[in-house]
Amino acid sequence: MDGGSAVDQMQGEVDRGIVEVREALGRYAQDQKISGACAMLLNLIDQVEFKVDLSESDSAFHLDRENKIIEFYASPLIRVWNCLYDICDEIGVSDEDRIRFQRAGLNQFIIHELLHIRQKFADFSVIPVIKAGLEGMGLPMLDLAADMWASWVSALVECHLGGDDSEDDLLMQHANALLRAYIIGAFAFDSKSSSVKRQRAIGLIISMLLIQSKLDGKFVSESVNEEWTETTPVFLFDIGKCKRFNAIVVSGFPGLLIEDHDVHDGEALIELWNSVGERPVKDIISLTASFLKTSGAVM
Repeated sequence: MDGGSAVDQMQGEVDRGIVEVREALGRYAQDQKISGACAMLLNLIDQVEFKVDLSESDSAFHLDRENKIIEFYASPLIRVWNCLYDICDEIGVSDEDRIRFQRAGLNQFIIHELLHIRQKFADFSVIPVIKAGLEGMGLPMLDLAADMWASWVSALVECHLGGDDSEDDLLMQHANALLRAYIIGAFAFDSKSSSVKRQRAIGLIISMLLIQSKLDGKFVSESVNEEWTETTPVFLFDIGKCKRFNAIVVSGFPGLLIEDHDVHDGEALIELWNSVGERPVKDIISLTASFLKTSGAVM
């Protein structure tokens, strides 16, 4: 695929995704089911034009405030699209469902980037300032929050397209979206390149598994911080340093996800830590599930 055809394909996918998000959020807005970040997305989509640019950049997009244009750079879009295609066979996505899986994931990536505008850092030049001013956790925490809400909006879109508004379907779609968020971070953007990226990545898997446990009737609410919700970011401890399985629930009143405990299995903790960005994906899921069960958060 040459550069021109790649841009044309991604422009088509961005246009499609924006329409899907706009229709879903518009419908839920009429039912007064969205607010905050979701309402901001709806307003933003109605105010700007979206384009795809072949230029190379360290950023995913550029906001032209004067002309009200958001330009997404083609390269990261293509990386996301290709990594989602590559993972389908491994995680059991059928050939029939592959394109929808890729499109849902690309929607998530676009939404994630648009949410950075809500977070007040639309310009890439702000990122070094964030890294310096909130050294270590700052940028990953902001990215994790965008991951969570992008996954939630993606779930709303998939429910809208599927015509199922049940709470269980929404939670199932959200869990699926969180897995996609992990896959995008791990295989399109290398989550294993730093400790804080690993903390963010495993936090996504923890959230996915907690939501799945609610669907399966295996969630132990008494053992999990009551501030945790399906859209609350969960940021894992640095396992490499503390040898503990726990996380921070980043809510209006932050706290630990679970009571501190010594799991007495340092080797398995390091195996979990090292599983970020490795294949097969089921390994990180099964290891995380094991620690959640040991901690009493799920049955």
